Amino acid sequence: MAHVITRPCCNDGSCVSVCPVNCIHPTPDEPEFLTAEQLYIDPETCIDCGACIDECPVEAIFPDDQLEEKDEPYLQINADYYKDHDVDGGLVPPKKTPPMPDAPLHVAIVGAGPTGVELAGTLAEIARHTLRHEFRRIDPHAARVLLLEAGPRVLSSFPESLSEKARKQLERLGVEVHTGTPVGAIDADGVLLGPQRIAARTVLWSAGVAASPLAKSLGVPLDRAGRVPVQADLSIAGLPEVFVAGDLASVQQEGKPVPGVAPAAKQMGDCVAKVIRARIAGQAAASFPRASGPWSSTPNPWITAILNR
Repeated sequence: MAHVITRPCCNDGSCVSVCPVNCIHPTPDEPEFLTAEQLYIDPETCIDCGACIDECPVEAIFPDDQLEEKDEPYLQINADYYKDHDVDGGLVPPKKTPPMPDAPLHVAIVGAGPTGVELAGTLAEIARHTLRHEFRRIDPHAARVLLLEAGPRVLSSFPESLSEKARKQLERLGVEVHTGTPVGAIDADGVLLGPQRIAARTVLWSAGVAASPLAKSLGVPLDRAGRVPVQADLSIAGLPEVFVAGDLASVQQEGKPVPGVAPAAKQMGDCVAKVIRARIAGQAAASFPRASGPWSSTPNPWITAILNR
């Protein structure tokens, strides 16, 4: 059983906003349903929850099996509603739903490395698919996800072809990707992207963090992020007995920094263990792997899925 909207209809959209399954739509050009002036209820989608009946201000929505019980007196009740609301012609023109404030459904993600790309893609999928029919008062599908990157491309540690592939996939999901402009300020209302102000109630920082202050205690030169530059075996120049692995190590691979992700840290730990065992056995020390392409283990399933599409 489905619900139907009978004539006349107030068309104020209140029934649309409470429908949990989005079964109320504008009338098609050639409707196959009993319709009102502006809206119809899709019987294939309707779950007979009754939310629209409770919300309708003119009592114009009924289960389809009750239509035969409705007669002229019922329509007169609706006519009185229009009369009281000073509407000429018996039908209320459609009203525009007041726009929702920009910020609440806007999410800005600063930094388009592996973490930022994963966040943007996951949030877009959640908003447009997973939670699409879960709310009555908001439309998750209208959420705006912005990925902001100061550099020229997303996933800068990956080859350009894969970065471009990731960007296109994000845009298909509805993510707005902005590159080449750094974020100048963040506050409770959003971010400042160059001269442009972007309203966003939620701002997620994925542009990296400063390294642990532990590195400063070593008394060795550090890179801009506070990490320790290491040699091929992950030991510190001049301090061969000291090794640094994981996020605290500054490792270059084919002229590019190795991303601070779990697969890289695990491989560094494995390398250090092999170097120590080799030294104890008096053998030649191993060196950290030098892959020929992007980081050989991608950091998360979502990015793996993007790059494999």
